[in-house]
Amino acid sequence: MLTLGKTTLPVYTYQLMESRLKGNLAYSLAVRGYDVNGDTFWDTVIDMAGTTYNEYFSRAILETVKEYLISVYLFDEVYGLSLPASATEKIRQDMEDFVTYDGKGSKTALNNVLSAYGVNLKRLEEAYVMEAKHAALLTYLYGEDGALIGDSLKDEYYRAHYNCFKQIVLNNFYLVTATDAEGNEITVDADGDGYADTKEYSAAERRAIAVRADVIMTELSAHEGDVITFEYYMAHESDDALGQAEFTDGYFLSDKDTYTADLAYLTDINEKLSSMAVGEVALVEADDGWHIIRKYDLPDGAYAKDANSPWFSEMISNIRTELYHKLCEQYIDEIEVNELALKNAMDMKAVTPNYYY
Repeated sequence: MLTLGKTTLPVYTYQLMESRLKGNLAYSLAVRGYDVNGDTFWDTVIDMAGTTYNEYFSRAILETVKEYLISVYLFDEVYGLSLPASATEKIRQDMEDFVTYDGKGSKTALNNVLSAYGVNLKRLEEAYVMEAKHAALLTYLYGEDGALIGDSLKDEYYRAHYNCFKQIVLNNFYLVTATDAEGNEITVDADGDGYADTKEYSAAERRAIAVRADVIMTELSAHEGDVITFEYYMAHESDDALGQAEFTDGYFLSDKDTYTADLAYLTDINEKLSSMAVGEVALVEADDGWHIIRKYDLPDGAYAKDANSPWFSEMISNIRTELYHKLCEQYIDEIEVNELALKNAMDMKAVTPNYYY
């Protein structure tokens, strides 16, 4: 379906990638009430140009497989690289495991399973090799874990995409506690999931907390830009003492970050921060309560500190992705597309969701 130099990418690989994306969407969108197995979602129009979700995601997969094609082309034809033995062995073991466990020892039985995604064992192995070459190429170009990405580039990316803030949190819930045999107050974890049980305050109590949040905001607005006043309230009023102690530089959010439904309030905070000046404060109401945030200057080298690592776990990967996108721009126009094969390929609406392969 796609050709670059002597390197080709067949239509069945495109359809396999579609099926994977559909499986991911089925899982991630189910919590938001969407059903990707019906036509309604895929036929939904999402912009004034009349684009449907089906068209949007089908195009996205086409761009993804074009980058994979470029990766294999560069790996094989430009740089003349070879996969490390460990990568080859892992692929062999994966295929063997699929036959053993999913095919119950039969390649024919496994191929019957894989046919739902437009591939067989041989074609699935080809896709795994393609992905391994892509990963190995990125390591070759940018080093293991981005070791070849310079500090100046990291700092440039950090300052272009991240915001730093601290917060005064007023929870609308409280921790459920009990007294142990020694008379100590302890938190309750009734279901044993490792998280303390919580209980929401009454409606009257929540209204009082909302009023307190407004009072604090009024006080902070009267002392605009005064970090001392903000941090006084943060030390004496906030329900976020543990976070303050753990992240002394503050919290860091990137404009590249996305969040699950249970952390949706971080999306709201991120949007606020994007339009705030350093020193400005804002109030964000969330499912867990009220967050009074203050935007801070980005501390030098915060991304390199172990203490801040939870906020920068994707930074190197994102830099590497952007660098590789720019590299691919040099080759995109050289790709030959078999338009008939693409037209006849199954689209996102038609493929079967793939959760495993």
